[in-house]
Amino acid sequence: MNKSAKTPSPKAGASRWLLPAGLLAAAITAGVVLGGLTSETSNDAAAEPAAALQAAAKPAAARTAPQANTISRVKLDLEGAPVFGSEEAPVTLVEFTDYQCAFCRRAHATINQVKEKYGDKVRLVYMQNPLGFHKDAPMAAKAALAAGEQGRFRDMHDLLLSSADLKQGTLLAHARSLDLDMPAFTAAMTGDKFDSRIQKDQAQASRVGASATPFFFINGRSVRGAQPMASFEAIIDQELAGNLPPTKWVASAAAPASRRPAEDPNKIYKVDMANSISRGPEDAPITLVEITAFQCGFCKRSQTTIQQIMDTYPGKVRHVVMYKPLRAPTGAIASLAADRQGKYWEYRNLLFENQRAMTDQNLQLWAQQLGMDVEKFEKDRQDPALAQFVQNNSRQASSLGVRGTPTFFINGKKLVGAQPFAAFQKLIDQALSAPVQAAVS
Repeated sequence: MNKSAKTPSPKAGASRWLLPAGLLAAAITAGVVLGGLTSETSNDAAAEPAAALQAAAKPAAARTAPQANTISRVKLDLEGAPVFGSEEAPVTLVEFTDYQCAFCRRAHATINQVKEKYGDKVRLVYMQNPLGFHKDAPMAAKAALAAGEQGRFRDMHDLLLSSADLKQGTLLAHARSLDLDMPAFTAAMTGDKFDSRIQKDQAQASRVGASATPFFFINGRSVRGAQPMASFEAIIDQELAGNLPPTKWVASAAAPASRRPAEDPNKIYKVDMANSISRGPEDAPITLVEITAFQCGFCKRSQTTIQQIMDTYPGKVRHVVMYKPLRAPTGAIASLAADRQGKYWEYRNLLFENQRAMTDQNLQLWAQQLGMDVEKFEKDRQDPALAQFVQNNSRQASSLGVRGTPTFFINGKKLVGAQPFAAFQKLIDQALSAPVQAAVS
């Protein structure tokens, strides 16, 4: 493995593209016009950013299965990206990453396993895709590239994906630990030197359908999310074995349009809210049901909008909370335990503010900070009734067609994702001007 990043040379006009030699020959033989693929884009993420990104961030089966005895591959421009390994390596693995993404940190250990197992047979290429709702991610991306100028990209990359703290002081501490030229590093990290590089990577991510992070391409074959080692091995071993089905060059790895019938936007869903936590008058003309998860970045983002709704329509909205946890329901159960001491909303805010720090120790600490009886709090957290309540919430959400969080029901009408205030306002104003019977109980 190289210790420093290098830029692939554009010899023969092809090495800057992700085209293994055998595949290039096959493409030429088949008469494929590669250049025409760069003009096609996927608009899925732009049309529904919250729902699309949240769904793609979840670990899911790799979208790599050949169709009709062909293998779909996406052509990638690697020019200028940090590269580790020989251009002659039979397998090129490209990673689009966001250093503030929990799934990227999870996948990092797997990529290290890939390199350890396959050695010089795999070269690694890194692309930056800091997502808009991760405020510390852009500077972290600049820190990695700034370290790369001094031959330490991989070292900084490893440090960034090993730490949840990406504040400027921590980035500088990482640089000092790598013995970098601090004035040069600081200037590069805090300036606009790498803005165009990052924007280029993000534009390419959008073009090829890598709308979320982490997103990988193995010789142009897409792997979405923090997949287990077996998912990478299956593709790499097939690439190394040869005798592959013919290649089908595609413009994007974005999932095809869903065959599921479009939902009726006017459909009224019946939501059972029995025993759910709520605020606002029970006889309010508007019932806003929020199906949420404390691990969900989009759910955190939506809290500002929910508060704006409550402030804009005082006394007219009843806000009801239900759960569909992404992983273990630790936060949901802790919030219900806090509710038994009248501290639900305060505790809920702490959970959203500290999404990555929901350890047992911190859950107790926050209860103590809010003046709760910690012993009772811990006893309530172990109450099976709370776990069962969360499980029932999740089951009902699935029965209502909720596939991701946050999802809302406004007087029974479904609204998916961390939508802007205007989207809620439209439905609320319609309901207030022409009230309908809310399909909730």
